[in-house]
Amino acid sequence: ESPSSKHVAASATTTGRAHEALYSPVPGSGASLICGSDFAQSIAIAIIDQAQAKKPPQEVPQDLSIHNNQKEGDTLERITQHSAAASKDDTEKEIFQLLSCDQPSSIPSQSAAGLFCWIANPTHQRGQAEGRTRTTASYADQCRADPGDLLDLWTHMRHTVNDDTILVQALQAAKLKESLRIGHHTALKLWVPARDLGVDQVIRELQRGDYGEFFPLLQNDTTTTTTKVFVDAGSNLGFVTLLTALETDATIVAVEAASPTWVMQQLNLVCNLDRERLTSVYSVFSALGDADDQVLHLDWRAESTITVRGWDENHYRRRGSQPLQFTVPVHTLRTVMASTLAQDNFRIDVFKIDCEGCEYNVIPDLTEEEYASIHTMIGEIHFGFIPLERAPSKQRTETTHQRLCHHANFVQFAKECCQFPNQNILHLNIPIHQAKGYTKLCQDFAQWSSRNKLLEDRDDSAWQNVAKST
Repeated sequence: ESPSSKHVAASATTTGRAHEALYSPVPGSGASLICGSDFAQSIAIAIIDQAQAKKPPQEVPQDLSIHNNQKEGDTLERITQHSAAASKDDTEKEIFQLLSCDQPSSIPSQSAAGLFCWIANPTHQRGQAEGRTRTTASYADQCRADPGDLLDLWTHMRHTVNDDTILVQALQAAKLKESLRIGHHTALKLWVPARDLGVDQVIRELQRGDYGEFFPLLQNDTTTTTTKVFVDAGSNLGFVTLLTALETDATIVAVEAASPTWVMQQLNLVCNLDRERLTSVYSVFSALGDADDQVLHLDWRAESTITVRGWDENHYRRRGSQPLQFTVPVHTLRTVMASTLAQDNFRIDVFKIDCEGCEYNVIPDLTEEEYASIHTMIGEIHFGFIPLERAPSKQRTETTHQRLCHHANFVQFAKECCQFPNQNILHLNIPIHQAKGYTKLCQDFAQWSSRNKLLEDRDDSAWQNVAKST
């Protein structure tokens, strides 16, 4: 639970904001999906023209730059070129070699690495990866996608992450939690970091229906052609995205910045959703910020995937945790929306933002028209997590809080909203001070704001440095 606010469901949805972006529905991505041309062509893909994007910093791999919307034929041509570069046999050999599938002792039991090793083994060799014979039935217990689609997914992930060490460690860390029930959805197959105890809490929150309140807002109106849009900023392992895809027919844009976590998200979506539903689920590997030319350095720890942004580095040093580290570029929300949905106007029906501080860049960056085009916001505010010496300016902080606190979810849980008692709550048309629970939440606001120096004057220099090199 945040020291400053409690999320309606303190979800498994991380991320500060970092990454590149190859925007696409799962599992295909322009410039990154290989193999399986029939499968690839069943996916609606949107990418951004590299020529129109700013060149990323030199330390960021060039393969991870953004591309702009192109005709579908151009996109499929890219996929075809990649498909020609890697046959099914080549992909299987690549997996077998990178994951050391011929060394069973090196593959954790029930891990995603074991799943891919089983797929990569030729028929007469299958079973070596885990030291025992596997059957088609046991494979089906792990993932509903067929082996050919998972070979495509492997290539997509490898091209997008562009770091074999990260990909291998992510697949080794991912362990299957099978036969889970969330609502009326049974036998879900969720891939999670084996050592991350926080995942169980998130699953319990989903099981008790913490997110169900916004699903009615995402049901498409059969009398119009307009499709509802859900954006999950800080989508982490993809649990909320997955449940939204199962419960609604909305178009979904899920944005995740931590590459190992994004890898597990791919498995959770592909292993639980059918092909038709995947065509309207866009899993975006990117950070969110207020410019398209910034970079971040992120740390990832398998025992704490929901806190990718390490505001308190000493905490992890005391625990002796050695993180995976990577550098990633940042993109604005409007860039993500334009590249994935290619819609003429900026419109979001439900915007979930839980990204460990990126709200202080994303929210102020919205124009008045863009902000007004978001019907409902839910999520977390992370002011209490950010050390004062790295905190955003008073103006940036106030703009962010004031906009978020127009929405009932934040008013209900975020102490930051106590600063605006007379501000109206959207869709309820009552001031914040009349909201249920206001008195209890805000009774110690003066002491809390003083302790956290919420109202203290400060410039934006420290925060701008964070945006470049966390």
